[in-house]
Amino acid sequence: MGWRIESDLVKELPFFNYIISVISSDDMRKSRWKCAGNDAWEVHCPTCNCKRAVLTTDMNTPPSYVFLCPNKDHCTNRKMYLRELIDMYANEKTINAYRVVRRSKTHYKEDGWLPIKYRKTKNIKS
Repeated sequence: MGWRIESDLVKELPFFNYIISVISSDDMRKSRWKCAGNDAWEVHCPTCNCKRAVLTTDMNTPPSYVFLCPNKDHCTNRKMYLRELIDMYANEKTINAYRVVRRSKTHYKEDGWLPIKYRKTKNIKS
């Protein structure tokens, strides 16, 4: 059985705050704009150094944090998810802690039982 990756805004909030503190432009300042009804933080863009980039929650995939850059001309990474930013800016200890937080138990059902499909065998007469 493998691991299943799940995104949860509450579990990922400390890592989101860490990334804000690393790439913030003005000491973790909230933007006056809101994205999908949620707060946005102004940060520097890591690729084009634009000061108007924001970190917020994603409108298309709601349970995830996203980085958005408004510079269409010079920026190659206009949209990056939190996991990409953590891989770029965090140390190995933080990356491992983030991976542990995102993992769920396993692919078992809620009660821990993985059912076996019932197959009827044909009676072969010899």
